Amino acid sequence: MTSGHPFSSLRARVAGAFFLVLIALLGVMPGSASAAPLSFQASVGWNPDFLVGFGARVGLGSITIIPNVESEVGGSDGFRYFLNLDGTMSVVPLAVANGYLGAGIGLAAYSESGHSTDTVINLIAGAGLSAVPYKPFAQLKWVMADGDDPVVFSIGARF
Repeated sequence: MTSGHPFSSLRARVAGAFFLVLIALLGVMPGSASAAPLSFQASVGWNPDFLVGFGARVGLGSITIIPNVESEVGGSDGFRYFLNLDGTMSVVPLAVANGYLGAGIGLAAYSESGHSTDTVINLIAGAGLSAVPYKPFAQLKWVMADGDDPVVFSIGARF
């Protein structure tokens, strides 16, 4: 990382802040009866480019905090990734499945023409199964960025 390149230092600061939030969330985990359960998720999606994603899930009752990273694979316009801090709330809790709504904030980094970053707002709607070991889910995420507002369809598993 070169100190004279503003993208590198901004990216390092945002990545550092992202992981500090993750560590702080994980800090509520150990041993008390009110500790939040920790799980993970992996997903693939389309926006229309192919995306892969991975994140932690911290459950706080009907609300789940999800720090995650998503990256485009094989995009024609260069490399792009997203660092997100999303939150969802179960709105249709059933024994075998649930529907949820959520929102989040993120940082989109692009390399199409040089390097640039944008702050994005995410709006999320999805559904997941709870009655199987790897809990599959499907969701739509509207990523609101300056001038480019793709809707991402993702499928994945929580474990």
